[in-house]
Amino acid sequence: MRDFNNAQITRLKVRQNAVFEKLDLEFKDGLSAISGASGVGKSVLIASLLGAFGLKESNASNIEVELIAPFLDTEEYGIFREDEHEPLVISVIKKEKTRYFLNQTSLSKNTLKALLKGLIKRLSNDRFSQNELNDILMLSLLDGYIQNENKAFSPLLGALEERFTRLENLEKERRLLEDKKRFQKDLEERLNFEKMKLERLDLKEDEYERLLEQKKLLSSKEKLNDKIALALDVLENTHKITHALESVGHSAEFLKSALLEASALLEKEQAKLEECERLDIEKVLERLGALSGIIKDYGSITHAKERLGHVKNELHNLKEIDHYCETYHKEIERLKTECLKLCDQISGFRKEYLAGFNALLSTKAKDLLLKSPSLVLEEAPMSEKGAQKLVLNLQNSQLETLSSGEYSRLRLAFMLLEMEFLKDFKGVLVLDEMDSNLSGEESLAVSKALETLSSHSQIFAISHQVHIPALAKNHILVFKENHKSLAKTLNNEERVLEIARMIGGSENIESAISFAKEKLKAQE
Repeated sequence: MRDFNNAQITRLKVRQNAVFEKLDLEFKDGLSAISGASGVGKSVLIASLLGAFGLKESNASNIEVELIAPFLDTEEYGIFREDEHEPLVISVIKKEKTRYFLNQTSLSKNTLKALLKGLIKRLSNDRFSQNELNDILMLSLLDGYIQNENKAFSPLLGALEERFTRLENLEKERRLLEDKKRFQKDLEERLNFEKMKLERLDLKEDEYERLLEQKKLLSSKEKLNDKIALALDVLENTHKITHALESVGHSAEFLKSALLEASALLEKEQAKLEECERLDIEKVLERLGALSGIIKDYGSITHAKERLGHVKNELHNLKEIDHYCETYHKEIERLKTECLKLCDQISGFRKEYLAGFNALLSTKAKDLLLKSPSLVLEEAPMSEKGAQKLVLNLQNSQLETLSSGEYSRLRLAFMLLEMEFLKDFKGVLVLDEMDSNLSGEESLAVSKALETLSSHSQIFAISHQVHIPALAKNHILVFKENHKSLAKTLNNEERVLEIARMIGGSENIESAISFAKEKLKAQE
């Protein structure tokens, strides 16, 4: 296994699905071709693989995938790794319900999909629903091409993105201010009422707790007074006890100290009770009621005081709202001017380099036996990417009317450009029957494109023609034995026989084997 930073699936285990009773395959990097007769379970194998990533419903009682993905931030989800290159293990267990695990940590399906988002890119006959050939991708490719050709372009994109983000944030803040301005009078009245209510109470920390203690003392004042008075009367005669102890030769210092401390504590509590006699119980209860309401509304006295500070600040800002609106307006206009200037500069670069990029796209398409597409720049509302969009021109065809084979090959052409200029895809490509319904020449073109892509990404491709298996680094055969579906990685001799089967079936087997050997030898 080579050392790289892209994702790589190293193993797939499946237990008990509709086709495979047991499956255990190890994978290498590069292009892996999957072949086999019709109906043996090739698509079921791919579905199991996709099911482990939450991209399809699980089709087995147990699916396990070992995956290397150094760039994944698993710590955010509570999964810690000592070595970022150590394999991650995805487990899917299906009983009454389906459960997902990553390194034995249970995750919901949505959480797993969020963590592994973009890790698997799938090309199949349903690619139209994915809308991958959109103007965002195409504009990013053109910009990547220009950055590769001219180093002065990248700073312009960065500057525009930074200024446009600030512009959007300021416009959002200005809209909030304008909303406040429309309701300024009502808002000021409500805030002033709240300010007056909080200021009138003159809130103090710990006051509520102190009043609760006073209420408790007041409710039991008479009983406590009687008990304390009785205890103090008893303590007046305790000197007789200490004197008697000393008379018989025992120290009474500890007892004296304890009795003095008890007397002091009781006198202190007696003083509190005398102070309570001067309190107005009705006022204490009224104040407690007011503070209870504040705590109910704000959570605590501390939070209420913080809210008072916020209200005062809001009232100050409302008085200055016209000034803030004017300041925001000037800054927004300044940023708009800067953004438009940057858009013009970016547009100039795009117009200058578009022809070269179209020529490159045309070459990729021609290699894949497609009519030459071209991209046309059109004006668009300003965004962080500029004030243009790219429209795909397919001569006399529309994107929606392309056959599945034509669309897949066109997508491959753009993927080759992505690999060259964006270099941001670090995942695994899964291709479902890319060469079905293609001519031999078209299939050969697709296989060469996949071979190029496999230098950057691990690829799994179901194939019905010989060209992809002949160029693949690894070849997996799905077959039936004793009415059970099995799968295995082929050695060179087995690859020759499988490619020969794909070429000619059981007829002319010798010439088919000879041709298969030539195909594999040409690859070497």
